[in-house]
Amino acid sequence: MTGLRTLIALAAVVAAAPAHAGIASVAVYVQQNFYQDANGVVPWSQGPLGGLASDIGGNAKITFTVATATANQGAGATMTRPGSSTPLALTPGYDWNDVNYHFDYNAQDYGSLNQLLTAYPGGAYVFTAPAAGNPTSVTLNFNAGLLKNSTMASAVPTLTNYASLQGMNAASPFTFAFKSFQGFGSSVNPNEVVPYAQVGIIDLSTLQVVYQSPNMTSSSTSFTLGANTLQSGTNYGYYVNYDSWTCTTGPYCSGHEMGNYTFGTFSTAAGPAVPQTLVDFQGGTQDAPVALPRVIQQVGAISGTIGGAPDVDFYKFVWNGGHFAATATLTGADATAEFTFKLIDFDTGTVIGRLALDQAGNNFNGTLGADLPAGVYEIGLISGASADPAFTISFDTSAQAPVPEPATAALWLAGLLAVFGHKKARSRGLSVVS
Repeated sequence: MTGLRTLIALAAVVAAAPAHAGIASVAVYVQQNFYQDANGVVPWSQGPLGGLASDIGGNAKITFTVATATANQGAGATMTRPGSSTPLALTPGYDWNDVNYHFDYNAQDYGSLNQLLTAYPGGAYVFTAPAAGNPTSVTLNFNAGLLKNSTMASAVPTLTNYASLQGMNAASPFTFAFKSFQGFGSSVNPNEVVPYAQVGIIDLSTLQVVYQSPNMTSSSTSFTLGANTLQSGTNYGYYVNYDSWTCTTGPYCSGHEMGNYTFGTFSTAAGPAVPQTLVDFQGGTQDAPVALPRVIQQVGAISGTIGGAPDVDFYKFVWNGGHFAATATLTGADATAEFTFKLIDFDTGTVIGRLALDQAGNNFNGTLGADLPAGVYEIGLISGASADPAFTISFDTSAQAPVPEPATAALWLAGLLAVFGHKKARSRGLSVVS
């Protein structure tokens, strides 16, 4: 399920754990941050909210990660830097739906990439996990020169049509235009696009990531956002991310990744309310459903993926009363799979509607409807399959939610970027120890 510890919930490509116990992988991730407004792009600390540098990681930040097969195998994990005999403690990372458990060392913020790599030079970084079994110690050969001397070091994500984004018409498609870039290295996974570019959008009132584009190749120079993806008359934040990952040489693969981010804000033009589609908006459990963003007065549809059994995706929403109807559709499901679509009274736990979705009965498509009094409800899917199909829940009578008080710029950014700083470290620089 998604969280807000990045701007976004970023797609991770993670190597499978080896059959034996012990340390499964090691990696290093370097992040650079920038800010864009009408005056251009500057390092994050030089922007109007640079005082919040500690929340986002300053202009440059580095994270070292070790992964173990089980959580308890990471107990007491440490990392020792080149030329030092003092081990640094690693702290538990976040749940990224990986088969491994991650333990991170996040360095303090730095004013530039050069300052960061002076403090953390290339060399042998030794990871130790005493409880992991064999192996309990692994060395990551950090190639600082690869990062410092690569074209990625100076690849600054920039919207070339920033002015056109301001006051955009949410009811029409909008094309984000940006520069292409060059990354470094190549992937050990031939199906992975490395390097890649990505665009994300955040609702500033809710701190929810409301859109995240697919990964695009580094030669991409534009991405078109569909009409009615956003709401009219709403304040948003955006980011453009350039990322590159490689597996360097050594006794085993050492994952090296660099991600450069440029952040900015924009507002959509005023207009009639349009039901919004929440893309890749994962739900929660029946007991703890994910609330639809409360700033959204109407939600047209929700999309996501539902993992291998047992898995659930449930959402909580406010209904003002009247006839309610919603349709669930699954794509890419195995022909023998079965899913359950449920509508529940959140306050009482009463199941109002239940529908089995399978290929034989309804081709994985079905509608639940009922006359509902005003109140709080939840709706969602239960997976009975081992595959990971995509789903869409379309509200034929749009789900409703009240509008909260708006957050100040400092509050939304502090919360959003505090979330961002930790989650990105899990991205793709995780490679199996052989």
